[in-house]
Amino acid sequence: MRQVRLKDVAQVFQDPMTYLNPVLKVGFQITEALVSERKVYEKELINQRLEEIPQLEKQDPNSLQALERERSSLQSALQSGRISKGQARELARDIAVQYLKLVRLPEAERVLEMYPFELSGGMRQRAMIAMALVKRPKVLLADEITTALDVTVQAQILALLQELRDKIDASIILITHDLGVVSEVCDRVAVMYAGNVVELAEIDELFKNPLHPYTQGLMAAVPRPDKSTVKLQSIKGSVPDLIYPPSGCRFHPRCPKAFASCPQRKPPLIEAAKDHQVECLLYGG
Repeated sequence: MRQVRLKDVAQVFQDPMTYLNPVLKVGFQITEALVSERKVYEKELINQRLEEIPQLEKQDPNSLQALERERSSLQSALQSGRISKGQARELARDIAVQYLKLVRLPEAERVLEMYPFELSGGMRQRAMIAMALVKRPKVLLADEITTALDVTVQAQILALLQELRDKIDASIILITHDLGVVSEVCDRVAVMYAGNVVELAEIDELFKNPLHPYTQGLMAAVPRPDKSTVKLQSIKGSVPDLIYPPSGCRFHPRCPKAFASCPQRKPPLIEAAKDHQVECLLYGG
């Protein structure tokens, strides 16, 4: 599992200032995983640089000899399967610059030498996204990544996520309580209550046809500019204690549509419509 977490899964947290080490430069923190686990990443580090060299040769014909020597050295390292820690750090730094540029951070080389407190909130969040992507994960977990940002920066980060989704070969799982963010970014949505997935559907289907009473309650609590005269509805009650959760359906103590069977048995997640699953006894099961 440690290897899976190291290479296959990456996470971007809600508050980058809490996650980033305040006494280490941004560049060191981005490259740390690649350098400390260079046996895992050495082939990717070398191949990434080998792919760049032809472009550099076109940009600067005067550096052909130096780049040819570097190519030869990297190919030898690739065959032997060994690179030094210094080589790994240099190659990782080069990749870090690329990813900082990918997440639209200006003066990427300069940002590498800065400390987290020298960056704005939006820049820190972008640096953390770069830190996650540099490992080329298969799954990127984004946990409430816009909560600590102002509205303008939120929009920039969401636009960046949409852009990255098309560029990186990874799935993005966005964890959020903000339905506006969900509608803007997601393709498919899983609504969770008290640790259970209670509804699962494509984004358009979920917003047009919410089936679970909890999902319906969430939708009713969202202000809409086209329905300014409609009174917002709140979900009555409070979130249950997950150490001692309610029996049966965990939402039944707060559900306006609960009936006798709800406290007695846990509903299965069933397909109530095409590609639309719901965990509720109102729809059978």
